[in-house]
Amino acid sequence: MVWKEFLAKLKGKVEIKEEAANRFLKFYHRNQKRLLKERKKSYYNKRKEGICVRCSEKVVPGIIFCLHHQQKQVEYNQKARKS
Repeated sequence: MVWKEFLAKLKGKVEIKEEAANRFLKFYHRNQKRLLKERKKSYYNKRKEGICVRCSEKVVPGIIFCLHHQQKQVEYNQKARKS
């Protein structure tokens, strides 16, 4: 990637090609900044309220997941460390 293109991408001034694979990707690329802000806001609001960030259950104290998702995360971590 050319340096100017890289800097433009960092600043969010990248041209969006009209030819997208489908309408969903086209929408995503046009609204990427706004969608990211919404996801971050949702994550921090759930965290603040004591709700699991992956579902709607109460969290385990000191962790951002409910009991089910905490156990799943332990499994994911063990699997990743074996590789």
